[in-house]
Amino acid sequence: MIYLEPEIQNHLIPAFHYALKPGGVLFLSPSESIASHTGLFAPLNRKWKFYRATGSITSTRAVMDGGLVWTKHADMKGTEEAVKKIKEINFAELTKRALLQSYAPASVVTDVKGNILFVHGDTGRYLRPAPGQPTLNVIEMAREGLQLKLRAALLLAAADSESADQNAAFQSREVSVKTNGHFQVVNLNVRILLTPDSGEKLLLVSFQDVARPAPGLTEHGKTWRGKGA
Repeated sequence: MIYLEPEIQNHLIPAFHYALKPGGVLFLSPSESIASHTGLFAPLNRKWKFYRATGSITSTRAVMDGGLVWTKHADMKGTEEAVKKIKEINFAELTKRALLQSYAPASVVTDVKGNILFVHGDTGRYLRPAPGQPTLNVIEMAREGLQLKLRAALLLAAADSESADQNAAFQSREVSVKTNGHFQVVNLNVRILLTPDSGEKLLLVSFQDVARPAPGLTEHGKTWRGKGA
C-alpha cells in the first residue's frame, strides 16, 4: 500500500475490515499501518503489524457509502481509457491481420493485364522498378528468371477467367528467380479473384521461397498445374 496515495489507503483499510470474518487477522508490512482506523482493528503484535478485526459496522458503512469511489481517482483515468479501448477492439480483425502479416506470402493483386492494384508484404525479392518510364505492371517489374513464367501464368489465368469454373482456376509453379546476386527457388501461384459487387476479374499473384537450392539456369521447375491437375 505504500505506493498508493493516502486517500486510497484510507479507503482500503475499511474495505479490508469488511472483507475479513469477525476476529480475522490483518497482516501489514513494517511500513504500513491502519492509520486512524483504530476502531476497526485491535493490535495483536504492533512490531510485526498483526491486527484482529473487531466487531464494528463502521467499515460496512464506509464501504456502502463510498463504494469503490477510490477507483475513480484522477490517477486512474488513464487505466479506464485503456480498458475502454480494449473493449472497442475488433479481435477478429486484429487476429486476421496478424495471421496475414505472419503467414500469408508476399502477393500482389492485378487486373488480367498484370497491372498492380494492391501489394501485400515485401515483394522486393521478386519485383523491382523497371527501367525507363515508371510502370506498375507486374510482368515488367518481374526479376530475372520470373518474367517469362509470370507472363505465361497471367495469360493462362486470363483465359481461365472466361471459363465457367472461374473459382477453381489456380496455377502453381516453382521458378528460379535471381535476387540479391543468386537464384532462389520460388513457388509462384496465380489465382483468380472475383469482386462480389462488380464481378470484375482480378488475379492474386503470390510468391513464396522454397527452402532448397535453386536449380541451374536452364532448369525452371515443374510444369504448370491448372484446375483439375
